[in-house]
Amino acid sequence: MKKLRVVQIGVNHDHASAIFKTMTEMPDVFEIVGYCVPEDEPPREKELSQVYAPYPRLTLAQIAADKTIDCATIETFERNLTKYATFALELGLPIHMDKPGGVEHEDFKKMIALVKERDIPFHTGYMYRYNPAIQRMYELVKAGELGEILHVEAQMNCWHKDKKRRWMGNFPGGMLFFLGCHMIDFIYRLQGEPLEVLPMSMSATVEDGEDFGMAVYKYPKGVSFAKATDDECGGFQRRQLVVVGSKGTVEICPLESGGDSGLMFSDFTFTNDIAWAARGETIRMDGFHRYRAMMEGFAAIARGEKKNPYTPDYELALNSFVMRSCGVEVK
Repeated sequence: MKKLRVVQIGVNHDHASAIFKTMTEMPDVFEIVGYCVPEDEPPREKELSQVYAPYPRLTLAQIAADKTIDCATIETFERNLTKYATFALELGLPIHMDKPGGVEHEDFKKMIALVKERDIPFHTGYMYRYNPAIQRMYELVKAGELGEILHVEAQMNCWHKDKKRRWMGNFPGGMLFFLGCHMIDFIYRLQGEPLEVLPMSMSATVEDGEDFGMAVYKYPKGVSFAKATDDECGGFQRRQLVVVGSKGTVEICPLESGGDSGLMFSDFTFTNDIAWAARGETIRMDGFHRYRAMMEGFAAIARGEKKNPYTPDYELALNSFVMRSCGVEVK
């Protein structure tokens, strides 16, 4: 198997250091060329001294001049994701771009046009797509075990300090853009376009950031919602996905929880009994690394060994859906 010579552009995304560290732990898959801190982004000094210190710090010009680089990960501040993803794509590099893309849908649309025009492998950082419980849910849906999907309830909550809550003011929709995009991805894949999108994000505990993120979606046979807040004690353990179908219901809660082994776990419940007090069977899925399967998937796509099941057109439609959920009018 060919090792991929990879460079990371950006260190400011919340997943940046974890993605970089994960790649360093996969020496049979990735050869780290180095990392870049773009001029318009302040470096995170703590991470630079710990995770990145053993590796070369490169400039964008050095990256552009190095023809031995095979691919790039884009881990900038969210507002700059599309900008630097486009930079790497113009070099012809397969990219892993963290979610959800920049805040300008038109720029995202131009980026996707470049991906399609040049047929460049493109992969995004929705890590829950690789969660074993989520994959099991999609398998049951595909097999018809849930019947017709009626409605979906998706929550990704947590607790942040006020400084982080105010930081949400950088994005339309605040927390819904920042973390709720994962939940919106589930709903869009399961149900597609709704009849109506109702953005409901608000500033709950701070004035300059929408720390309560929510959107409600009206479908022909039900109403679904995505919710993401950062003012909930115990919110991480209550992150959950409920998928209700005409023949059965899946609940995943928590979506992920840390274990002593360093791996993550998800609890999966499937119920297809109509008895009033039916509880279904709950199983704890096998432990998994939060990012490793995702980066293995990216490597296989970058090498051309597999096709990305999430097409550029899907990613474009999802970005539009995320932005509309956050109250942005998209043409």
